[in-house]
Amino acid sequence: RRTGEVNDVTGQGKHTSTSAYALKVNSKTWIIDTPGIRSFGLAHASVEEILEGFPDLIQATTQCQKGCSHQDTSCAIESAAFENPALLPRLDSFRRLLASLETSEG
Repeated sequence: RRTGEVNDVTGQGKHTSTSAYALKVNSKTWIIDTPGIRSFGLAHASVEEILEGFPDLIQATTQCQKGCSHQDTSCAIESAAFENPALLPRLDSFRRLLASLETSEG
């Protein structure tokens, strides 16, 4: 696919593709280019299924209290992320996906 220049001021690129394209990476993974789509939700996924996409966070959930929403500061994932700052962006991504799930259910 052709790429455009990145704007120095905004740091954003310009759409150059006009059709959707899906590339199968393996039996469980796809990369999808959807021009004009900035975000999407996961209405069809459960919290557990979303968590499977974050294997680096799964171990910490064994320390979560029963019924943990993984959205609160008392969540064990948050403690693990503050001990290992490399996990902080992953926790942020995980929580944004959880929020999109809640929005689609609401």
